[in-house]
Amino acid sequence: MTIPYDKIHLIGIGGYGMSAIAKILLAWGHKVSGSDIKQSALTKGLEEDGAKIYFEHEAKNLQDADAVIYSTAIGDDNVELLEAKKRKLPIYHRADVLAQFLNSRKGIAIAGAHGKTTTTSMISLILAKAGMDPTAFIGGEIEHFNGNARVGSSCYIVAEACESDRSFLQYRPYAAVLTNIEADHLDNYGGSFGRLIRSYEKFIGNIAKLGYLVVNGDDPVIKELDILDREIITFGLNEKNHFSAANCSFYRGTASFDLFIKGTPRGRIKLNVPGRHNVLNSLAAIALCYQLGVSVKNMAETLKNFKGVKRRFEILYKNEEKIIVDDYAHHPTEIQSTLTAAKEFNAPVIAIFQPQRYTRTSFLFKEFSEAFDYADKVYLLPIFSAGEKTIEKITSKNLAQVIKQRKTTQVVYTDTHNQCIEMIQKDLLKKCIIVTMGAGDVWKISHSISKELKDKCIKIDQ
Repeated sequence: MTIPYDKIHLIGIGGYGMSAIAKILLAWGHKVSGSDIKQSALTKGLEEDGAKIYFEHEAKNLQDADAVIYSTAIGDDNVELLEAKKRKLPIYHRADVLAQFLNSRKGIAIAGAHGKTTTTSMISLILAKAGMDPTAFIGGEIEHFNGNARVGSSCYIVAEACESDRSFLQYRPYAAVLTNIEADHLDNYGGSFGRLIRSYEKFIGNIAKLGYLVVNGDDPVIKELDILDREIITFGLNEKNHFSAANCSFYRGTASFDLFIKGTPRGRIKLNVPGRHNVLNSLAAIALCYQLGVSVKNMAETLKNFKGVKRRFEILYKNEEKIIVDDYAHHPTEIQSTLTAAKEFNAPVIAIFQPQRYTRTSFLFKEFSEAFDYADKVYLLPIFSAGEKTIEKITSKNLAQVIKQRKTTQVVYTDTHNQCIEMIQKDLLKKCIIVTMGAGDVWKISHSISKELKDKCIKIDQ
């Protein structure tokens, strides 16, 4: 099942997808090396597991590598990639390797615009606690697995199926989950939402004919998909779905609901993560794992103890007056879900948002301008380019002006992280919940504020 080489070098080994592959390769006995531009908890963990990691890109890093794996983030002019081509080494894209892993066993692929990482984590944990010993590739870090991957010995492999670069079309899963479909990553689809939808239909067509598909039965786009001869299991808040939730309750970062399976009540599910979106994520996980024979009792117990995923409404600091949260939300729908969850704490909500990519901000400019109605105040940072070229008039300053015109929330534009931290000090004098959101480096702000508050508490205690 592994790629047939002993010494494997991963270019960009610190990324979520790449580090998960590296962890699995190490567990399977490969000698792993890699390179990245910065250290992280993930690279530290890999080094502890035996990987040799270089924190710069140089041709000499390949040394005696037998094969090379690279990610989409690595450009064609990368010196290590050029060296691999020069030496005529076997070269694999990250998606090629993951597809090989997933397709060789009973693969379970989780696709959709939002909720992939949390749903993948929930499914992986439920199967692990049920003794089904899955291998898991997760696009985020969870405490239960001490990272973003789990090495198992069973036939099950659980992985996210990402539509952003169409890599999910390489997967031939036994079963799949489709959480929702929305316009995103349209720069890879010629700006066409229709092309994105057709890619999802192709992905569904790749599911094993004796397998099954779990879908959000409330999603308007999914309802219109051309789904051929596959067993379909639906989940959602509507009682007509096979798996549904009723009497949902939300309180200070938790959620609970009555679970119904084909209209029959099956008990109350309690979650230690917030929001309606996590009710849906848990329903998807329950529907998938139920088909594999896991009992509702086991699933309820596992979900009650699920601690969430790093950067998914991650509470960094909390006392009676202030709560600091960091979240990966970088799409308008995700922003709305995160802010709705923040409102449950009954405190003024202060959002700090860093848009990611000029293309995404351009395609969804109107939606972004309408996404902050649940915030009492919004700080906007410059767009995190992720290597993209600028687009004229697509700026955070212009987005701030449009949000101001809606007159639903106060908006402040800040040029830098430090300026934002300085300006937010007045807000910290009052009761509030501060939420950083974005896929770039906005998390540094919430971590800095949290450290400042913790240090003050230590001084007071002393």
